[in-house]
Amino acid sequence: MKPAEHEMRIIKEFQDRLREFRPIWNRNILFIFLPGFLMFGAAGPGYLLIPGAQPVHAPWLLFSGIALCVIGGIRGAYLMAKHCRCPMCDKIQTPAKYFPYRKCLRCGTRLSVSWKDS
Repeated sequence: MKPAEHEMRIIKEFQDRLREFRPIWNRNILFIFLPGFLMFGAAGPGYLLIPGAQPVHAPWLLFSGIALCVIGGIRGAYLMAKHCRCPMCDKIQTPAKYFPYRKCLRCGTRLSVSWKDS
C-alpha cells in the first residue's frame, strides 16, 4: 500500500534525518568508541585471550580507553536523541527492522516506505 502525499513528506523528513545520522554515528564508533575499546582491551583483560601472554601494566592506557568508551557512548546517545526522532511527535525511535514498515511507537505515524528503509 502506497502512502499518501502528507505521509510521504513525513517519511522523507525522517529518512533525511537518518541519512544525516548514519555517517556521524559511524565516525563516532570508528574514531572514538572503537579505539577506546581496543585500548581498554589491550591494557585490561585482553591478555586473557592470548595463551601465554602477560598483562600490560599501563594504567594510562586502561583509563584513557575507559574514558574514550564513555565519551563515545555519551556522544552516541546524544546523536540518537538529536537525529532519530519522529517528525510528528518528537519521540526517539529505537533502531530496529519493522515489518512491513516503520511506525512511530507513540503517535503511529508511518516513517518508512517498506521494511528495507526502516
